[in-house]
Amino acid sequence: MLKPKHAGGRPTDYSERMLEKTIQFFEHYERSYDSPITLTHKDGTVEERMEERPNPPPYRKDLADHLGVSLVTIWAWEKKHPEFLNAIKELGRDVQERCLVQNGTLGLYNAPFSIFTAKNTIGWKDKTETESTVKCILPEKIRIELVRPKPEKR
Repeated sequence: MLKPKHAGGRPTDYSERMLEKTIQFFEHYERSYDSPITLTHKDGTVEERMEERPNPPPYRKDLADHLGVSLVTIWAWEKKHPEFLNAIKELGRDVQERCLVQNGTLGLYNAPFSIFTAKNTIGWKDKTETESTVKCILPEKIRIELVRPKPEKR
């Protein structure tokens, strides 16, 4: 008896569960973290405290590590599963924007860097508002003449 021909390669690990884990990865991504620092003052006293540090926006490689697959696998899944690609695009853009805004406004990122990156990765644009005044000069007298159309000849 002949066996059906195998398509070759390892069977995919992609499943609905991987899509759920991808969504969870982006929804629970931490934009910053607290890091312990030690300060030594001029008088020799030592102070220990926590300082907020920025996390970089997530990359596809971070997602691959989270899912336990390679980056090549992520690219293959994006091509084969449109719902997976859409989740990465939409959720990734949202997380990137939140990272840039939060870390930029807290001073954890350089502000020009945040703005430049937002313009180039998530579609932000400069908005310029222009106010203009138009002065209209009207003649002193206006003559309006009503003319009836001539009846058509039949």
